[in-house]
Amino acid sequence: MIPTPKLAELADLADVKGWRVVLVGDPLQFSAVGRGGMFGLLTETFGAIELDRVHRFTNPWERQASLQLRRGDHAVVDVYEEQGRLHSGTPEGIEREAVSRWWRHRQAGHDVLLMAPTNETVDRLNHRAQGLRLRAGELDPAGRSIRIGGTTLYVGDEIATRQNDRQLRTDQGDMVRNRARWTITHVHPDHTITVAGTSGTVRLPAPYVRDHVELAYTSTGHAAQGRTVQHALVVIDKPTDLRNLYVPLTRGTESNHAYLAVTGEETARDVFAQCLSTDWIDRPAHERHADLAGQQLHHPGLLDPVRLRAMLDRRSDIIEHLDEAREDIETIPDALTSAKKEHRAAETKLEDLRTRLDEAHAAVAEYDRPLKRRRHAEDLAQAQSAVHALPRQIDQASTTVRSLARRIEQLEVGLADARRTAAADSPLRPELAQLDTTLDRDARARARQVRLDPTAGLARDLGPRPADVVAGATWDRMAGEHAQHDAAHRHEPSLTSLLAGLDEYALDIAGDPAVGLVDDIDLDL
Repeated sequence: MIPTPKLAELADLADVKGWRVVLVGDPLQFSAVGRGGMFGLLTETFGAIELDRVHRFTNPWERQASLQLRRGDHAVVDVYEEQGRLHSGTPEGIEREAVSRWWRHRQAGHDVLLMAPTNETVDRLNHRAQGLRLRAGELDPAGRSIRIGGTTLYVGDEIATRQNDRQLRTDQGDMVRNRARWTITHVHPDHTITVAGTSGTVRLPAPYVRDHVELAYTSTGHAAQGRTVQHALVVIDKPTDLRNLYVPLTRGTESNHAYLAVTGEETARDVFAQCLSTDWIDRPAHERHADLAGQQLHHPGLLDPVRLRAMLDRRSDIIEHLDEAREDIETIPDALTSAKKEHRAAETKLEDLRTRLDEAHAAVAEYDRPLKRRRHAEDLAQAQSAVHALPRQIDQASTTVRSLARRIEQLEVGLADARRTAAADSPLRPELAQLDTTLDRDARARARQVRLDPTAGLARDLGPRPADVVAGATWDRMAGEHAQHDAAHRHEPSLTSLLAGLDEYALDIAGDPAVGLVDDIDLDL
């Protein structure tokens, strides 16, 4: 969230001091308040070490949904709606409903965060929340208070300080920081207030209170970035962008709800989808300058064709491995049961053959002697025949037993491998999630480009972009994938160009009696 000028100063200072600067964040969350966008540009240009597993959410479905939301995947609209997380109404209605849910969570002792995109909405929600506390007797309207702007602050009110001040120190020695949260413990006659927070207690001067203090029952999504609570609520009463959904709806570990103002025939789905399609991220000046000049010095979010092709191929391989693993998990147990049954039968047969051979050897030893040969000629002949034939049958049965044992071992190893591959903690899953995130970002960047300048192939295959929000979002996704496929395969000749080249080759050699390939080429084509 550092502005580009501050980042430049920090980089210069690091060069002088011999420091290393480590940038940490998420380029798909809110950017700096001032000119920004360099973090996203740097990660796309040079790469970054990325976290690949979501730990925050209690509900397993919300982990995957948060990644889809981050990418602006419109399929996530259905997920949030099915889970009862989208609520619609008039601006006043959704404010009242959101504050009511906030109050219920608060009364239950839960850690809850109420957010909105704009300061104006935050002010209204703050006053609604303060009003509930006054009516519930948690704040004393007859007690000592202080008026700042259009807001009255009471003892017990929760506030936020909005400017760093190194001269103001708590009783624990910590400075007063921007966005720190406090509870008013005393309002003094000189318009100063004493507040208590996690860093201690401090008395704030009247000028600071007047200029840099506000109620803190609600905050903007920008101010809430980085916080983690049990329940998060966001009120969307005006058109906004993806970040004002992604950040607020990923603060809560147990639940995250969106309250969306609708008009006419709009639904919560429509407004949610429209926000997903909007991106107000700041872009570095030299990148914008290159675009305006028609140059292609760098396109943040776009992968070069070779890397793009490699990532698409790797994604295909992973999906194939996962599909094969799921199929193996379904089919191998039956094959393993059958193989074990055959193995037991083969072992029984082998044991029977060995017993018969032992009995045949015993019969020969008993009957193949004077005085017994004539009386037991038939038994002796049968025993001698068995002694001659059974070893070969035993060898064949032993081979079958060993083969089935190897088959069982292979099936057991294959089943174990398949279960490891398909397991929730399989290394393939975070790799696939990372590939999906990178490829989706690339596709969205390409979609934004082709919307401004559609190619002939895109216009032919997809037609014009629909005006409907949901249909337009689907068109964007398909256009991004279309452009992505073209970029990944543009270095390969198309079938049309290949046929044209062969046709020209055939015409070139048609008059040469030393070359007899024309008919063969036509036949092959």
